[in-house]
Amino acid sequence: MGGRQLPTLYGVSLGPGNPKLLTLRAVEVLREAPKVFVPSSKGISRAEAIVSYFTKKRRIIRLDFPMVKDEAIVAKALQRNASRVCSILQRYGSCAYAALGDLSLYSTFWRLYPYVKEKIHDLDIEVIPGVPSFCACAASAKIPLALGDDIITIIPLSASRERIENLARYADTSILLKIKPSVIRSLKLVGKEYQQAVLAIHCSTDDEQVRVANIKELEELSKYFALIIVKRRKFL
Repeated sequence: MGGRQLPTLYGVSLGPGNPKLLTLRAVEVLREAPKVFVPSSKGISRAEAIVSYFTKKRRIIRLDFPMVKDEAIVAKALQRNASRVCSILQRYGSCAYAALGDLSLYSTFWRLYPYVKEKIHDLDIEVIPGVPSFCACAASAKIPLALGDDIITIIPLSASRERIENLARYADTSILLKIKPSVIRSLKLVGKEYQQAVLAIHCSTDDEQVRVANIKELEELSKYFALIIVKRRKFL
């Protein structure tokens, strides 16, 4: 793949969930890679379903990433997964790791990579970008994320209440990923001037649900959605 001599790990961003939204380079790598690793907990993940559009199922290998806070358990899983990746790299010279969204945003790829690099020092990587879920959400809702000098803040599930409140004070647009009630409550404390929200789940897929809501409806509706975009002024 690409004529490289060093062992090469390709990080493939799969976008929000629609196979048609992959880049040409992502499709090229998925079709050519001898093996493609995908994160999985149980059964066929959305990532695996997308990858199966472009390569044979026998080339897909699932890696288990336990969703726990115990760092010892996480580290053990990363070591185990890295060993599997290294085994394929040593056998074939290259392989791919594919995950949803864009790999630069909260991806397991960057948790795994240091463990692989530790075992194969001369490892080369190529990371292929993709469409983040919140960009797909904005496109489906037909709204801009930012205009002019607007400031955008991305708030993950793990953010503390203090950090959320500090960040949201200055953001014109706040993007909430993997929502929990405490995030909504913190946002409401500092965001009395927020005007409108877009709530979304499964953006760009057949199961997509996107709703534009009044900010007062946010706490009640948030339990049904995976992503929320809120703005200080109305979108349009």
